[in-house]
Amino acid sequence: MAMAGGLRIAIVGGSIAGCAAAAELSKAGHQVSVFERSPAELASRGAGIGTPTDVLNGMIDRGLLDQDFPRCRVDRSPYFCRDGDRPRGRWLGDLPLSFAGVNWAHFFEQLRRRVPEGAYRPGVAVSAFDTAHAADPVIRTSDGQSERFDAVVCADGYRSAGREVVAPGSELAYRGIVLWRGLAEETDADREFLTGTMTRVVYSGGHGVAYLIPETDGNASTQRRMVMWGYYLQVPAASLDSVLVDEEGRRTSGSVPFGRIPPSVSERFTSRLAEALPPYFLGLIERTASTSIQAIYSVQVPAYARDGLCLVGDAGTVLPPFIASGVLKAMGNATSLADALAANSTLEEGLSRWSDSQRAITDGLMPIAELFERALIFGAPDLSAMSTAEANAWMKAVHPMFPLTLPEA
Repeated sequence: MAMAGGLRIAIVGGSIAGCAAAAELSKAGHQVSVFERSPAELASRGAGIGTPTDVLNGMIDRGLLDQDFPRCRVDRSPYFCRDGDRPRGRWLGDLPLSFAGVNWAHFFEQLRRRVPEGAYRPGVAVSAFDTAHAADPVIRTSDGQSERFDAVVCADGYRSAGREVVAPGSELAYRGIVLWRGLAEETDADREFLTGTMTRVVYSGGHGVAYLIPETDGNASTQRRMVMWGYYLQVPAASLDSVLVDEEGRRTSGSVPFGRIPPSVSERFTSRLAEALPPYFLGLIERTASTSIQAIYSVQVPAYARDGLCLVGDAGTVLPPFIASGVLKAMGNATSLADALAANSTLEEGLSRWSDSQRAITDGLMPIAELFERALIFGAPDLSAMSTAEANAWMKAVHPMFPLTLPEA
């Protein structure tokens, strides 16, 4: 299909990836319609995001974010482990980093603002895809309507319905871990300790992180920040039902949102971490009123496009954590899709080349993500029991080719 005059493109999912795709494609001259199943505003979802600085700057350069987008600078990642009763534990070394701590709500609000007026349709779920005529895919919506488009962008998250069409047989695999996250008010102690850092804590069989983000309605000044923390905990598949429940005891699909976790689950997780974390980091948990749980899954897709449908963000390959894959991948998918359609004379050619390039990127990232998962979760040792020389050797093995700053042995 020739692309003169632009295409009619449906975007399934109106969160960060969907809004980024809508903004980029509309800027390139295409007519977009964004279908978001939730009737409510999404800005209350999520909390903090650690984003590579070059990705953030690239989004600003492309006009996806304002020049003064609020962020907290991160230029190093210090590692700690428990050391008796020492408040902050034992310093294991520093990893240089160029990141930014940002607020999910800020990210979404600015991307949402760049979706064309009238293109965003809240409360409309896509219930089915008809690709019998690949040149004109049809989507069927929950209100009984059918619409024909030139292309469909599936940005409907890690449980994507579009993935079943584009990459049939690609099944989510539970990784055996959950991420427990919380957002705490900043104190003077946090300001002193966490400014400019993404601080990591390693304990036997797990790994956690704490960093600063701007408040929802504020900026990155020292008076308007919060502490985002998250810990990876091993939970066998057989025990997942006892963890993924809300405060009314109902089983949830893959996550429990902020404010909905039963006290019994929070107490169980706190108890597990009480002997593993330095007191300072345990204190962050104890002064956090609302937390969330996300079960960690992965899936690797053999293609990103088929029959006029394509996958963006976590609708495509879902990687294990630790390589900033979420926002980085969603933005990369969205911006490169618009570029690929502009660089090729037909839709079919553009989608095919774009699909090949996205698959090559994620195929290269998967083994790196799995390496970090093994090192920082399933293979994480009790560093508090190691000598400085042994701990230094572990840090070097986990971060090969990085210029680490380490304690003197």
